[in-house]
Amino acid sequence: MADLPVRKVPGIGKINEQILSGLGIVKCKDVIEKAAEIFINFTENAFDFLMKASHGLAKNTHDPNVSIKKSINISESIPLTSEYEVIKEKIESLCK
Repeated sequence: MADLPVRKVPGIGKINEQILSGLGIVKCKDVIEKAAEIFINFTENAFDFLMKASHGLAKNTHDPNVSIKKSINISESIPLTSEYEVIKEKIESLCK
C-alpha cells in the first residue's frame, strides 16, 4: 500500500487527488507521514477515511450469511399467458 498512488484508492477522485497533491501527498505512505496536515485541512470523516484507506482498510463490510436478491428474472415473475386477469393479478402481487 505504501507505494500505491492515492488516486488508485477507491473513493479518491480527481479533486481530492489535486488537493492532496497540493499538500505534497502523492502516495499512500505520504498520507501517513502528513497526517497532521490532513487533519487540519480536511473534515473528521475525510481524515478517518484517508487514514483507513492508506492502510488498506475498506469502509464496507460483507456478511456471507446474508444474501440479497437484487433482481427478478422474467421467467420467475410473469408466466406465459394471454389471460388479462392472470397478468393483472401477477403484476399486483409483484407490486406488493
